[in-house]
Formats: sequence, C-alpha cells, structure tokens
Amino acid sequence: MAQVSGSKGSGKSSELAARRDAPVIRKTTRGNMAAALASGKPENQAATLDAYERDKYTPGALGARQALWNTWRRLHENWFGVVVAVLPLTVASIAAVLSQLKAGGYRSPGNYLSRAKYEHLQAHPWNDLLDAEARAGRRSVERGIGPGHQSEEFPILRLQEANIPDEPSEEDCESPVGFADLCILAVFFLLREVEVSLTLASSVFLDTADMTVKLFLPASKADPKALGCSRTWGCICSAFADSFLCPYHAALRQKERIARLFPNPPADLPFFSSILGMAVDKEVIVERIEAAMTMLGLPILGRNGKRLYGGHAFRFAGARFLSRMGIEIRVIALLGR
Repeated sequence: MAQVSGSKGSGKSSELAARRDAPVIRKTTRGNMAAALASGKPENQAATLDAYERDKYTPGALGARQALWNTWRRLHENWFGVVVAVLPLTVASIAAVLSQLKAGGYRSPGNYLSRAKYEHLQAHPWNDLLDAEARAGRRSVERGIGPGHQSEEFPILRLQEANIPDEPSEEDCESPVGFADLCILAVFFLLREVEVSLTLASSVFLDTADMTVKLFLPASKADPKALGCSRTWGCICSAFADSFLCPYHAALRQKERIARLFPNPPADLPFFSSILGMAVDKEVIVERIEAAMTMLGLPILGRNGKRLYGGHAFRFAGARFLSRMGIEIRVIALLGR
C-alpha cells in the first residue's frame, strides 16, 4: 500500500527558508586555518566569541532560555526582595523559588533549575548541598501533577470536509498557499511545524514515473549538525477513494500551484510559502489549524482554556494515523527521525 523509504546524510546541499527562528546551516567542507587564525586576532575576538555563544542554542531556544531565567529572578525577588542577590544560588533560594513554582502549578521545574544552575556556574561552584536540594525540590514540584498536555490528533481523514481554499485571499499575506496539502504532507512525513514551513521548494522532488515524492530535510532542532535526511512516500491512491489524501498527489498539486504563482521562483522559495513567497510563521500555521478545526465544528480550547493544537499537531497525528493504516512501528520511527 505504501512505499516509504528514508536516508540519513543524503549529501544534498539544501537550505531552509528564511525565518527568524530557522535552524542555522553553515556550509563547510574542510577546516580553514587562515580563517581560524584571523578570528583569533584581538580585533576579531569579540565577534568570534559572539558567534560561538550564539550557536550554542537554536534561535528559538534563546528566547525561551531568557524567559526561564527571568522567571527565576522574578520569583527570587518576590520572596527575598532586592536585598538578597539572585546569585550565587543557596539552599534557601532554591527552596524559595521551587516552592513558588509548585504553588503556581508549573510542570517543568527542571528547566528552570537547569537555567539557574548554568548562571550560577559562570562564577560559583556547584556543591552537594545545592544538588541535593535541587533534586529533592524538583521531586516535590512534580509530585502528583500527572502527564503533560499533548496536542490533539489532527483529524486528517476529515480534512476535505473543511473546504480549505487552495490559495489565501489577496488580503491575506501571511497564510500558506495550499494549506490542505501542507497538512497532508506534514501528517504523512511526521513533520514538525518548523520543518514543513521552512522546507524549500527545491528540496521537494517528484518522480512522475515511479509516482514518488522525496523530501530533503536539511536541519531541525533535533539535528544540530545539519546533517540532513531524506524521506520518500509513494502514491497510495489505492488506499483511498480518490487522490486527495495521497502524499504524492498532494506534493504534485503544490508543485503545480508554485509553477502558476511563481513562474520564476527564487532559490529560497519555501514549498508552502505565503502568497508573497515568504516563509510562514509558526503562529500562523497554528491559527490555520484552529480555523480548520472550527470549520469542522471541533473545539480548539480544552476545558482548562488552553489551546488544543500546537506546532506538533501534524507529527502526533501522523504517528497515530500511520499506525492505524498498518504501517510498521519501525517505519513510523524512521519517518519520525
């Protein structure tokens, strides 16, 4: 029924669409001693260290890390005031912050602890007493909170009922072209939002003879070395009443849209770009998912008021959907990388 294959390190020299949170890809084949020595000159040292520090984390993680540290400092000052310095950490200060996280219903105390410990270690040693309090405090905060929230399953089999237009209106310069086909490819390839929205049109290859679609995924947050991988699906129209849910035909339809809308496409055109040829923001993808759910009469908020769908909605749905189709777990794991 399904022809699925995958390969790691394809050698394809591909990049991602431009977006502020896109993973960094640096093309290099061998070391350049002259460039290395030049970077160590006194006048270049600041820029060299800045680039070194910046790429320790993904662009999206930088803001999250700062938010973690801001929260820790705010809770510390709420408890002690400005009289007691946030650093160095003490047994008392760790207990004070973690107890407030517990009272506030925070689910991931380890993230805050890790961030605070990083700041502490920049100038102060970490000792057994601090470690013991951190471990015990984390257990206290996490006790009894239950499993974390997972995205609701995207109802791919009902997608056609939503009657999603092929192209957004002329006034809508943010939504992706071919959103329904974006959903289909994202579900079948188990793509994260960052992957489906930043994959370039030049990284999608159609074999019309074999009726297959291959996606080159050059990098993601799970691929810091940007080694890249490729995944392939064949035509599976025989499994459905028509070609709507076939990943090969979904890619074919999108290729035809691109050819019509962008006769002379730039090299960095995203496969699912906006009508202006720009990469679509994560928030817009989630909003389009919610709009589709609303068209289907499905809730988009849980009983606690939180959003039911996020950037991993396609990935969660794909794993469950493919399993129900009878795809082997090992193949699903290969697709999910």
